[in-house]
Amino acid sequence: MAPQYAPKYFLRFVSNALLQQYFQQRGMLADFPFWDRAETDVDDLYAAIQGPPPEQRSRVETDFQAITELACRGGQQIALQETPDLMAIFALMGGYHDRACWLFLERPELFQACLHFLQADQLSERYWIRTRDLPLAAPDLSPARLEDLRMAVQSYFLQTEGRGQSCVVEHSQRSGRHYWFAYIEDYGTADLEFSDSGMYRRVRRPAFEVVFVHTPSQGALDVYYHGPKQAIHELQHRFAFVILGLDLQLDERGRVYQLDLLKRRTFQFVYDPSWGIRDVVVKSLRLSAATGTKRHLIFSADTSHRPHAMYDFLEQVLETSAAGDPPGLSDEQRKVSLQEFHVTQAEIQVRFERMGRSGPRPRTFRLTYPNGCNLDHEGVDALLRQMLLASGLERRSDTASAA
Repeated sequence: MAPQYAPKYFLRFVSNALLQQYFQQRGMLADFPFWDRAETDVDDLYAAIQGPPPEQRSRVETDFQAITELACRGGQQIALQETPDLMAIFALMGGYHDRACWLFLERPELFQACLHFLQADQLSERYWIRTRDLPLAAPDLSPARLEDLRMAVQSYFLQTEGRGQSCVVEHSQRSGRHYWFAYIEDYGTADLEFSDSGMYRRVRRPAFEVVFVHTPSQGALDVYYHGPKQAIHELQHRFAFVILGLDLQLDERGRVYQLDLLKRRTFQFVYDPSWGIRDVVVKSLRLSAATGTKRHLIFSADTSHRPHAMYDFLEQVLETSAAGDPPGLSDEQRKVSLQEFHVTQAEIQVRFERMGRSGPRPRTFRLTYPNGCNLDHEGVDALLRQMLLASGLERRSDTASAA
């Protein structure tokens, strides 16, 4: 996780050489004695930065905040995934801030791509929706299709919400997945700001974000949008039509996860032993009535010492056998049958083998019917998504099954 931006903290953690290079590129502080000061003595430099006009100071602060955002372990890992040759260069630098600043100065396109990926990894898990049954084929990455996608996203928000007068769409590729970042102009807002002449009211038009992540090898599309699901469905449809040449029908964007498989304690998770997984336990289940009025039951238990504790609890409350209750019981004595319910949400914990104190910490995630999953797309979470596919919890697309 990146540290919070604070000007003096930033100046202490970036080397004098990189700070001098930054201000040279910006045409600022040409006479400042960068080499005649200790690395952590920042008061004079901080005072010098306050001298230029407000526009220049704002640009410096914006750059420093972007560098700070990437100055973390996650940002470095993304950069090395994209360009492994950077490992030798990073090894010569003192810390995350220097590495992020060097990327900003020397590899600006890579810096921007890494920042996009890091921001996508940090988006709220709640607003990602997945769909399957897409072709197992590479998307059309031509400039014409990128422009068509921009127009398709922009027109949707203009027609339905009256916002989106401007729109920018950028494409990046990462670990076999394709990312499209759409930035759409939002409704206008006003802020109070300070200038040399005092306080004034500035009207601005911020941007909101839509992210498309296409995994061709799985026939899967994930869409992030902080808004109603119906809007996400329409964005899925437009993306599939423009980029994949597919008329995505309603029945193709529904059920992704088959959570009823988790009703029984005998369900087996399938994963590669080389991943270092010790065990996988179901910590809680939400059951929703299959018919009739809306009824929900939530079963949760401490599985730290008894992996099947949740199932022990469930079987104490519900009748789980196919034969049902034995004859002769009164209505008060009969248990409600598990067959009357569907699993609509599951909380699963994966525990890993540890060597002493090292090794991944347990990872707990949620699956929600029909298409909700709060796993990320990289690192350990990418392996757990493969586990869901191998175990049958994530429905394979028809094209993937055929392949």
